[in-house]
Amino acid sequence: MDATTSAQGNLEQVTARISGSLRLTSALWCGLGAMLALGPPARRNAVVIAVIVVVLWSVGYCAFAWRNRLGRALLFGDLAIVASLCVAQPWLVAADRLPEGVGWVTPLTTVAIVAMQLCVPAATAIPVALVLGLLHIAVAAHMVGLASMRGLAVTLVLQIVLTALMMVLLRRVVSRADLAMARATRGAVRTESARRRLRAEREFQRMIHDTALATLTMVGSGSIGNDTGLLRTQCMKDLAELRQLGAVPGRLHPAPVDVVDALRSAAEDMVASQFAVELSMPDALVLPDDVADALIRCTRQALINARHHARTAGAVVTVSRTTSGVRAQAPDVVTVSIVDEGIGFDVNDSAEDRLGLRYSIRDRMSDAGGHATIRSVAGAGTEVRLQWPA
Repeated sequence: MDATTSAQGNLEQVTARISGSLRLTSALWCGLGAMLALGPPARRNAVVIAVIVVVLWSVGYCAFAWRNRLGRALLFGDLAIVASLCVAQPWLVAADRLPEGVGWVTPLTTVAIVAMQLCVPAATAIPVALVLGLLHIAVAAHMVGLASMRGLAVTLVLQIVLTALMMVLLRRVVSRADLAMARATRGAVRTESARRRLRAEREFQRMIHDTALATLTMVGSGSIGNDTGLLRTQCMKDLAELRQLGAVPGRLHPAPVDVVDALRSAAEDMVASQFAVELSMPDALVLPDDVADALIRCTRQALINARHHARTAGAVVTVSRTTSGVRAQAPDVVTVSIVDEGIGFDVNDSAEDRLGLRYSIRDRMSDAGGHATIRSVAGAGTEVRLQWPA
């Protein structure tokens, strides 16, 4: 069975394989019984031909059933062959080997009835099964008398009714299972859609904070001074970032990104605004675009926070990539550390609604599958440590 297939599809596959296996097994045993129980009025040549046809048909039937689901054409073809055997019983079954109408054709008939019930809805399967059963009983009764047919008739009727009832109940259960799965799938789709919308909204808030609000803060704090050229450059960068966000929500880099180059560019921007950044990084570090974007933006925001609030002239950015050592297949751990020797602050007393820490650093790293740790002591500087994967 396939976990990706509906319950109805899996049921059809199972019932087809059961039908195919029953058909081949019954054909082999009944064919052997037919050859061993030859006697008048059965004709040897007719029995041999019938056994060969039934076995060959059953081999193909079984092979198809195991590879595909049984269609109505194959099922009715099987019924036609079995019906022909029922009609030909006077030439195929020895009368003295037909107690109560049960000969080697009888198991083939019951298997055809069961296969029809397993693979076709009851509204069609029950009438067809009854017709086949009556045909078998009528021909057998002509050979040994109607009184001998009561036991077989009761057996066939019970077989038809009980098998039909079982399949009706089973199909109802399967239908309910598919309905529940469809509801769960729709719920999962709605949940994922809501999660993506929430993530997009949070990213929009971060972008507004990291661009326009950060630039306005620089202007308000006097960090730019009278340098209109620097302000113009920064505003153009902010506008480009916001336009890119609108064009490709949540994915600002279309391909894997070299974090080292991007962080070096961010450091140059900070130096241009009179904030020194010392870098300690490998020559290159290429990461998936969403991870790289989170690390770059969180690092930039940490540097902006240091410039605005730490009352220090610079910061140190260290990038490393180490093997986790937990297991052979575990991914490497990437760590970015941003350290300043400014005035620091009490992390526990920091406001919960500070976007720079909560949205632009902690939540952004969490969304990318990473983790952000902020350590700071009043008067002893601050360290922001970014790690991916978490």
